[in-house]
Amino acid sequence: MELQEYNAREIVQEINSVLPQKINLFNKRGIIIASTDTQRIGTFHGGAARVIQENLDELRIYSCTEYPGARPGTNFILRVDGEPIG
Repeated sequence: MELQEYNAREIVQEINSVLPQKINLFNKRGIIIASTDTQRIGTFHGGAARVIQENLDELRIYSCTEYPGARPGTNFILRVDGEPIG
């Protein structure tokens, strides 16, 4: 299953309405497909790519230099029926 950009935008908006933080959603390749920071859409996020590739539940990033395209924050995997989709 592939996370569609339209659904990703809706998810980001819904989460942001409850949790007013910077939020990004990524596809399986670690590309940002929806974000509260629209300038980041279409860019690569090395931390997200690692989360998906290694099927990690979460990854905390402390520095902008740890992963290409990443900023400090916590990254969580998004699964549907146990399959990582973003």
